[in-house]
Amino acid sequence: AYDINRANALVSGKTAEAVRLRLISVPEHEQLLRRALQGWQRIFRMKLEATIEALEPEDFQKRLDSGDFDVAITTLRTEHSDALKALQTLAGKDSLPRYQSNILDGLLSAAAKTASAAEAARACLQAEEHLLQNGVYYPLERGRSSLLLAPGVEGLIIAPAGDQIFFGQMKKYDQ
Repeated sequence: AYDINRANALVSGKTAEAVRLRLISVPEHEQLLRRALQGWQRIFRMKLEATIEALEPEDFQKRLDSGDFDVAITTLRTEHSDALKALQTLAGKDSLPRYQSNILDGLLSAAAKTASAAEAARACLQAEEHLLQNGVYYPLERGRSSLLLAPGVEGLIIAPAGDQIFFGQMKKYDQ
């Protein structure tokens, strides 16, 4: 649970000088980034010297790929409906933050090796919690997407990540 006193205790006395950050985003996320930055300053009572760069999508992607940033605001999407595969793309030396952890590796390995769906789900939840607790990812907004069907269309099945659409049971009835 969120605890402002614990957060303040963790950072108090840690640094006498300002924390310097390079933050990047695409122009449509710049205001979101500024609001988040103001929140961090207020919550943690830190001196932050932040440089915010709103980059065009091509330049932004180059900076993400090169790792030339301290904080980036971006939309994360996975091409996998499988939780384990999605988490594997969010971690490791090939992920955007290039985050590596033996603990995380162990959780993902355990999820991959178990025959129990419940144990795999538990390990995936622990891996997700590890990523969040270690500040690798910080959710700012929840996105939504929609698939619209015309009247009379039913039976279309879509995987949660949107990566697979099954038409096998689809039917269209005349209205």
